[in-house]
Amino acid sequence: MAFNFDEWATLAKQDCIAFEQKRVATLQQFIKAHAKTSDDLRRLNGLQFRVDMIRRKHKTPLAAVSYTHLRAHETEADL
Repeated sequence: MAFNFDEWATLAKQDCIAFEQKRVATLQQFIKAHAKTSDDLRRLNGLQFRVDMIRRKHKTPLAAVSYTHLRAHETEADL
């Protein structure tokens, strides 16, 4: 299944509830398809939970992305 940005953008503008439902379903499908073990599934779902909490915490998508980007660099520096 190829990602169609225009389709997703149109859905987000026309029906934000349907967009969110499709987003969650698509992410869950992706996670299940790529988790090789139950531990992978737990970790991927945990990571998605963290991303969702960051999205809810910030008022705009740009603020959420900026925060996530900053945290990724902090985590990388800790390695």
